[in-house]
Amino acid sequence: MGGIVKATTIENTKYIQRPTSQIFQGRDIYAPVAANLANGVSFDEFGASIDVNNLVGAVYDEAFVLENLLHATVIQISRFGSVHLNITYELWKKLELDHKDTIAIRRSHGESLCLPIGRTFSDVAKGEPIILKDDYGRIEMAINMGSFAQTFNLKIGDSVVLDIHSDSHNYEKQSWVLSFEI
Repeated sequence: MGGIVKATTIENTKYIQRPTSQIFQGRDIYAPVAANLANGVSFDEFGASIDVNNLVGAVYDEAFVLENLLHATVIQISRFGSVHLNITYELWKKLELDHKDTIAIRRSHGESLCLPIGRTFSDVAKGEPIILKDDYGRIEMAINMGSFAQTFNLKIGDSVVLDIHSDSHNYEKQSWVLSFEI
């Protein structure tokens, strides 16, 4: 995937739904542009080119591994209270985590919680926590029909550390401990 190689403004009203809602710009601007791109319209037809070197990056660093610790940051909290981390799918896959593993979350004052790694919220009962891949290429911690952020008093910018311990070389028997630095 190599990163961003080209960027453009969206100015050509031929490709924008009218009237354009201030609330539903995804529907009125981005969806029609994406559909036209998929149908072969040239990228240059939408507007002026933007120098990719002038694009602004994310306001957070990516998660990183240091001495068997995966250091992450809370980068988003959904309106449902799901806590999104800056751990990418790529890093998640590199660590060989899958839906059969569990993660123990340990808070600074000794409280702990074991999270199953799932594919969907329904992998756990109502009110139960889970960790899973989100819709944005990242990892999230959630409670089925509840608020993980509220339950565990987390906010954007909080640090989360995944402490990877292994008693054997069999990945299915690894122990994964996730601890909050609060």
